[in-house]
Amino acid sequence: MLVTPSLQNCHSFCIHASSKSTITASIIDKEFEDLLSQFVDWTLEPLSFGMVPERQLSLILRFWSAQRNDACSIDFHCYSFCLHRLNFKQQQQRQQYSTTDIRMAALQLKDMQRILQLNAYPDSYAKYLAQLIESDRVSLGAYHREQGLIGTAMIHLDDLSFGGLAVHSSFRRQGIALALSQHTIEQHFKQGYSYVSSNVSVDNTAPQRLLKKLGFEKTNGAYYWLSTAIAT
Repeated sequence: MLVTPSLQNCHSFCIHASSKSTITASIIDKEFEDLLSQFVDWTLEPLSFGMVPERQLSLILRFWSAQRNDACSIDFHCYSFCLHRLNFKQQQQRQQYSTTDIRMAALQLKDMQRILQLNAYPDSYAKYLAQLIESDRVSLGAYHREQGLIGTAMIHLDDLSFGGLAVHSSFRRQGIALALSQHTIEQHFKQGYSYVSSNVSVDNTAPQRLLKKLGFEKTNGAYYWLSTAIAT
């Protein structure tokens, strides 16, 4: 098990659970507790954790309460999915949208506000998105001839996960999300990568079905993303 700083935010830590099946739960818990004690700077402002395994949630909340005076916010409760290139299932699409009206193209910085709106991201996320768009990571948009940007999909900087999948409500159920997903993942694999993951809210069943259609498999258990609660 590892605790590593996230590249997206120097005050953020990602939890990587041990994959050794022979390690007992009690040993994993002790290892996790030691890592929280030795490698996390609890004075950081703000502080956040990604990919906290469900079974370790109570432990990390207990540490948070003992080490800090502020509240901890649970931002995201998700399932993690993974896909190897050899298992990628490219779907034969029944093209429901007109390719003369909608084209797939790289996201552009000038569309930042629209990207934030489509994904319901806070304005503070713009800096990270700008870094992503200017990097060699795949970031695609569905552009309508008259309406402009109507959908997004991307490969994240820090963990090479597939995400940011969003389509404007007026253009859903036309196969655009599937097209964006396939194009993004296909370009990711063409860059030489053999693996991609994706984290989806436990309540968001539609993208879970889409990922399974493309060959993704759900890993065991659920995960949490935690951060410093913002006072109101």
